[in-house]
Amino acid sequence: MANMMGVTKHKCEQCGMYFRDGPKLSRHIKEVHENISFECNVCGKKFTRKESMNAHRRTFHEKSEDFKCHICGKLHTCMRQLRRHVR
Repeated sequence: MANMMGVTKHKCEQCGMYFRDGPKLSRHIKEVHENISFECNVCGKKFTRKESMNAHRRTFHEKSEDFKCHICGKLHTCMRQLRRHVR
């Protein structure tokens, strides 16, 4: 559904909330209505995707440096940091 500004809104059929895009609506449904979450065993933060929880744990709790820059050899804890560094 598009509003007057031409922005598409996605409505949750269970509670009536609107979201800017489909992935945000899907995340909302999983978290709120289906109670699907993956919890960090260190700090208790919850995620809708297991991959996001694993990345969080690696970045904030394990401090592993698995991502190496092919230009200078600097190590990073996640691919996002490496991409930012290379730019």
